[in-house]
Amino acid sequence: MSELQLKEVREVVRKARASSAPGPSGTSYKVYKYCPKLLLRLWYILRVFWRRGRIPDQWRVAEGVWIPKEENSTQLDQFRIISLLCVEAKVFFSAVSKRLCTYLAENNYIDTSVQKGGISGMPGCLEHTGVVTQLIREARENKGNLSVLWLDLENAFGSIPHKLVQFTLTKHHVPSRCRDLIADYYSNFRMRVSSGEITSSWHKVEIGIITGCTISVTLFSLAMNMLTKSAEPECRGPRTNSGQRQPPIRAFMDDLTVMTESVPGCRWILKGLEELVEWARMRFKPAKSRSMVLRKGKVVDKFRFNIADTAIPSISEKPVKSLGKVFDCSLRDTTSIQSTCTELDGWLKSVDKSGLPGKFKAWVYQHGILPRILWPLLVYAVPISTVETLERRCSWKACVSLLARGTPADEELMGPLQLAVQQPQRRLFTLVSQEAIVATIHHLGNPKAKRPKDVAMFHEVTEQAMVLLDAGQEVPCELMANILKFQLLQVKASDQQRMATKKGSEEKSKAGPASATKHKASVNRANEDTPPAGVTVERQTKLRRRGEDIQTPKYIDDEPEGGPQHYFLLTGFLEAQLLPALEAVGVRVDNVIRVQQERGHYNTPERRDSSVVSSERPRGSQKHCVFWSSLGDVLDRGPALSMLQDVARLCYTGFMEHLLMRKQLSDDMKVSDPHSGKEEEERLERRSLLEDQLTCGRVDVWTS
Repeated sequence: MSELQLKEVREVVRKARASSAPGPSGTSYKVYKYCPKLLLRLWYILRVFWRRGRIPDQWRVAEGVWIPKEENSTQLDQFRIISLLCVEAKVFFSAVSKRLCTYLAENNYIDTSVQKGGISGMPGCLEHTGVVTQLIREARENKGNLSVLWLDLENAFGSIPHKLVQFTLTKHHVPSRCRDLIADYYSNFRMRVSSGEITSSWHKVEIGIITGCTISVTLFSLAMNMLTKSAEPECRGPRTNSGQRQPPIRAFMDDLTVMTESVPGCRWILKGLEELVEWARMRFKPAKSRSMVLRKGKVVDKFRFNIADTAIPSISEKPVKSLGKVFDCSLRDTTSIQSTCTELDGWLKSVDKSGLPGKFKAWVYQHGILPRILWPLLVYAVPISTVETLERRCSWKACVSLLARGTPADEELMGPLQLAVQQPQRRLFTLVSQEAIVATIHHLGNPKAKRPKDVAMFHEVTEQAMVLLDAGQEVPCELMANILKFQLLQVKASDQQRMATKKGSEEKSKAGPASATKHKASVNRANEDTPPAGVTVERQTKLRRRGEDIQTPKYIDDEPEGGPQHYFLLTGFLEAQLLPALEAVGVRVDNVIRVQQERGHYNTPERRDSSVVSSERPRGSQKHCVFWSSLGDVLDRGPALSMLQDVARLCYTGFMEHLLMRKQLSDDMKVSDPHSGKEEEERLERRSLLEDQLTCGRVDVWTS
């Protein structure tokens, strides 16, 4: 092998994580990432070690840290040790490991169809799981025979002998320079383990590979490849529908999967593997291994497999989770998909109740929840409807618009616009006005007042605002942003509850109608509650009577399918600094809409009257001028990585005819009984017609 090249060292340092924990030397990857001259000096030193074939003693020490394998780990065997090594040693052996993988791949010394783990450029975990799933599905659909064993090695990394590693390197004709470096590295390796404030003494590692070392993965994969290939001649593997014969043993690091078409063939391979593993002074763990036998496409439990006179449980007794995918006796993914949805709901609720700031919640979503959701989507056959449901739960998107009139005289247009998106006719629109925020503060901000049992979370922010309002002061933008976020979270919770209720009703309708006996009993109970003919009963409650027809309210659902889940309209807020304050708490304003009348109607009598009224309120006019003049600077001069520059600035121009429609629409809203069936339907039709006319104004891009 040639000498170590500088480009190899640079490539290793470039791909390494800068946040990686430093080892006993106290130096991290970040030092060499940002100090090229130090990296050059490191390359000079590594070349000397490569030429001499000796490893310094400072590299043969490690600090061990206990990492739990399970959630509630209490016993010692439920933990594993991660070694913190010197960064210089990790850089050196990363380059050696890459050379070793290239040498093995070019000479076909390692079979990637059998051993998937530890080989760079191989999507082994996903391919391993996909092949096993495909063979099981084809056997079930074709009513064929298949025997599968999932085998687990006990403490595989910590029990592999060093002699086995050297024997494997010799059998694969690895150059002597590389073999001598690895032998010298493991000859006098010492480790100590820390737990809390207790640190053990130094112990010599005489068995097992070093977890955390950059070359250990390649060495373990090479040794396991030799063991699995030695047991292959016992029996042939199954054949796919395409006619390709698959290997009988597949391995991803220490996870072995044996697949044959006959039960005797599976027993022969198991016996051969047991002998080889015993020769290597390792052993299987029967309690964590699983077996499955398909006969004519169905799971049967009359066949048993043993390891050292200990029976291996079948998947009918205990399902197995292999490389992130659960296999059970149903051979379907329905249960696992439902479990994933339930786990996602629990994770989202935990994050919402944590009280973390918005940017930390986003970090948890991105690095904690999202990776755990993406993997099941890869290994399970998830319906597209379920994927859309998961996406809505994980990424509830809302469109936040800030509405403000151009001048105080344009107040006439705000009323029709507010009525056009008023609930309950528009379920996905919520109007949040400054008056409503003040009312919420007075309702929930009084600490002495009696609050309802179902009070929303984070209502404490209203108490601080209540103190300021009682003192006659204005609520600052930072506190107002928190209160607005509190309101938005309330709407989000109710919106998600509405979608969950809708989904439950759809599933209920798919289950079919109730039985005839139950329907007859319900009709009889309804007839008993009906008063006699000719008797008028005054209705003093809004509750529905049993058997009474329920008038389902009609809604306008013309929002796009791929759009946001909800639309928020903020009105009455004339503080430009509110936008960066909202962004700081994780609420992004998508657009600012300026509402104004057409310029051609400015001299009408109605307009002159409104201008006179506005002249009597110089303070309001000054507030509008300050807001619109400072808005451009606030949006254009935001901090680095800010999204304020992406806020759209729009202008809505209304016509004077809309003002005449406003009165007609307001009068139309006054109905004696909102639940009176035909009148309600006619009212909604007239209102929809008026709204179409009200919203026909033009929206242009507004540039200040």
